[in-house]
Amino acid sequence: STLLNSDVKHKCELFHRSQPVPVWQITASRFISGIGGLMAVAFTIGLFQYILGNLTLLIISPLKVDWWLSLNGFLAGWVHLSISLLVLGSICFLLSSIFRDNAVGKGALVAGSLQAAVMIINYLLGVHIPHPIKGLFDLIVSNIGSFTQIFPTMNYGIQVVHAMNTGHQLEMFKLPPYFLYNVWCTVFSWGVALKIAVSGFLYILATYIYQKRKVQF
Repeated sequence: STLLNSDVKHKCELFHRSQPVPVWQITASRFISGIGGLMAVAFTIGLFQYILGNLTLLIISPLKVDWWLSLNGFLAGWVHLSISLLVLGSICFLLSSIFRDNAVGKGALVAGSLQAAVMIINYLLGVHIPHPIKGLFDLIVSNIGSFTQIFPTMNYGIQVVHAMNTGHQLEMFKLPPYFLYNVWCTVFSWGVALKIAVSGFLYILATYIYQKRKVQF
């Protein structure tokens, strides 16, 4: 949220904006380094957890580790997290182009005011205008929810606990047919494509606002 305001903070906005560098190049470099940096950190942490988690299972449990299957789960999960980071980062990027300081706080205040206004209108007029905060939350994380719903591991875990408590033999666990195909279908979907398009639009809008706003001396 401070990517477009670091120059203001360090009182060098006039110097940087007067350089022979297109404003689109400035915003693109900050957008990619800021959001891409978060994605890289998430990938590094996830890769570490993937290797350490599988090695731990091999050492302390009798469970068979499927490295290929877990790798697909890690990569697909990272892609979905990256999509959510892209949308959230694009929103914060836009806020940083509108507000020069405390962009997230002011953005949250605006969203809260809109939410309160919608709730009051719905109550007084008996209408059902969608809540903006819920829509914003769904825009950011809905793809993660659709991704986790295809995993049957929670139900299997419940079956394991039930079998241990009752002393019954648990049957061999089998994944549903076309499981990996369904996993990657959640990545290559119209919903994800829409989120990427929205993020691109927010970046273009933020750059336009940043380009038009007055330079602070």
